[in-house]
Amino acid sequence: MKTKHWQKTVITWMCHGVDWETNISVTDLKGSKGLMHVIRNMKAVSVTNTDMIEARTAILTFDVIRGCIGPTTRKAEIIKRLNTLHKSAEMRYVKVSASEFGSGFKISFNLRRSFCEEVIEFMREFFAVLGIKDPRNYRLSDFEVESTTMSRQGEGWIPFTDDLKLRFGFLVGELSVEMMPNTDPLC
Repeated sequence: MKTKHWQKTVITWMCHGVDWETNISVTDLKGSKGLMHVIRNMKAVSVTNTDMIEARTAILTFDVIRGCIGPTTRKAEIIKRLNTLHKSAEMRYVKVSASEFGSGFKISFNLRRSFCEEVIEFMREFFAVLGIKDPRNYRLSDFEVESTTMSRQGEGWIPFTDDLKLRFGFLVGELSVEMMPNTDPLC
């Protein structure tokens, strides 16, 4: 039976112009001594049980940049480090992938408890694995949480408010249909 509602929760880390510096050095550029890879655009999205996904899942997406130059050239090393997360965080299943040509990375993992609590615990391990220093949790705590109930419409999802308006024949402004985030690796 297909799920009719999805409690979509999104955690977005703000960064406020301060990149998350890792301990992965940039080694392929002249004059890059002391330049490190940084993390940008960190976001976590909850994925509910559907006919395609067997467990509640969290999907984290982010970019890894060589200093301020462009996409990383050390993807294999970063993936190797991130693949240790399932051991240290005791997740049932962790999948790491990277965009072939861009700076994007994606991590998906099954949830055992509350989405928000588990993602924040996971992020502590993420910081440790990539050498992101945050002794006072300034970076880790700089996030916003957004939660929306979504209703299934065919193969897509619309906000519950729009679904309710449609059921009662009310006018709906611009209707935006979303797809459930894909847990498959990035292309």
